[in-house]
Amino acid sequence: MDEPMNALKSVDVALAEFNALRAEILARITAQTTIASVGLTASGVAVGFAFSERGSVQVAAVVPFFAACIIVVYVFESVRIIFLGYYIREKLWMHFRAFVNPFPPSWESYVIDKEGPRILAVGVGEALIVTIFFLLGIVLTVWIPGLPLALRIASSAALAASIVISLVMLKITQRKTRGTS
Repeated sequence: MDEPMNALKSVDVALAEFNALRAEILARITAQTTIASVGLTASGVAVGFAFSERGSVQVAAVVPFFAACIIVVYVFESVRIIFLGYYIREKLWMHFRAFVNPFPPSWESYVIDKEGPRILAVGVGEALIVTIFFLLGIVLTVWIPGLPLALRIASSAALAASIVISLVMLKITQRKTRGTS
């Protein structure tokens, strides 16, 4: 009688972990939304102030650096969500399979079976947010009147670095989760 009870406890523990991981995924999605909202709002305020009667155009020079930071943080949250999904799919589901027969279908398994692993296709929403912040930074870097060349170069480099860092994070994620079904 101990063996079925231990199996039931094991499934209960795994289910509790699944629920906690799902809550963490939802919290990270909420964090992404907050990051994008605060980033767009702060950028709008900075640009609005910079071009107001009492403002200084130089205030807008902060926005490209801020945009670069937003890009990296936003993509980092995406990477964490991918890893959480990977753990659920590859570790927890395998544990459940040992105790549940027949095992119910999984959405992630269905998508991978139909389309193959698409870890670099982070999603249209993520790509759109990254593109918005990148373009905002580039436009301001080029457009701000009187911005010293060194600051233009530095903000362009920061934006380029944010894209490179994001792509490296996604490539590392792809390598660590490759070959999964």
